[in-house]
Amino acid sequence: MDGKVYRASGAIQVENVAASTGPLRGKKRCNDARGTSSVSSWLFWSSIVFGVVATWSYRIMYNHAMEAAKRRPGFSGRFYDITEREADSAPNWLAALNMLSSLAAFVLLIAAIFINVTN
Repeated sequence: MDGKVYRASGAIQVENVAASTGPLRGKKRCNDARGTSSVSSWLFWSSIVFGVVATWSYRIMYNHAMEAAKRRPGFSGRFYDITEREADSAPNWLAALNMLSSLAAFVLLIAAIFINVTN
């Protein structure tokens, strides 16, 4: 046997690296067909979903502020013409959702990169 075992479907590939040198000496390395672990793939796609939620909630908060600003006389229609009071017109739960989903997207993406680099 050549030290390599392949499943018939080709989905899982296991290599015996006992003869090699380096940090994997005497251990088995297992990769799926895509070359990434399922955990890091799950973390990556979860971070994408949280990023979409963060973008969606930001857009809704922006719409709240713009609608409040349109009621003010002298509003020029630009983004930087929004006052603090108009920016506070967005619901607090939406701001909390935006903050938490942004943080979750960032943490999950860093974790996916870390797991993918260390494996």
